[in-house]
Amino acid sequence: MMTKFDQKTLVFFLSADLLFVFLHIVLGFMVMKGWVSIWPDFFNIGRDWSAGEILNYIKWVLIIFTVMSIYLHRRVPVFLGLAIFFLIALFDDSLQLHERGATWLIENTPMYDLFGTDQGVAGELVIWTFLGILSVSCLAIGWIMSPPEECRRIVPVMLLFFGVVFCAVVLDVLHHKLPTPRSLFAGLLGILEDGGEMVMLTFLLAYVRGGLKSAITDEQVGLSSKLSVTGQS
Repeated sequence: MMTKFDQKTLVFFLSADLLFVFLHIVLGFMVMKGWVSIWPDFFNIGRDWSAGEILNYIKWVLIIFTVMSIYLHRRVPVFLGLAIFFLIALFDDSLQLHERGATWLIENTPMYDLFGTDQGVAGELVIWTFLGILSVSCLAIGWIMSPPEECRRIVPVMLLFFGVVFCAVVLDVLHHKLPTPRSLFAGLLGILEDGGEMVMLTFLLAYVRGGLKSAITDEQVGLSSKLSVTGQS
């Protein structure tokens, strides 16, 4: 199964992920012990536009670039739908669409009357649902317009994406629901949430650049070989 992942991509980005998670743990521990008073946001993987988050944005860009390059070579709509799907994920992650959208809902709708202190989580879930419908619709249109054998190629990609979603959404909701957000358990859950998202996104990128891209390349090489043999005969 590991041959399905681009090994150079996996090693490089996984090493970077573990480094940033390690720095996050060390700095968090030092702050907890009172050894340092400042925890730079840049080295806090839970902060937007931190080093870990910027690394995630780079992964999204590489994923989108790779999928678009596949589409431009194959002209199969499901790959264009997949690229748009991931583009929406990048916009949400880098522009904090679900946080900003939730804030707008709280300020302009009766969210507090409906959900009370859970208004923030509810608002984010509403925005995530809207973005999910939009992105899945783009992917579904491409899926319907593509041959079944091409659609089957992206199934492992989507399974890995659901791993990203589990860390970024499910664990995030559980994190926000904790009664003691500054407890040791909350800190560990935060590491699992943000660190898990980083690692799962690395595996997604490595598969897109490995299994997905190489399967299509190998098929094209095989077809060219068959045509060459046919021409010679």
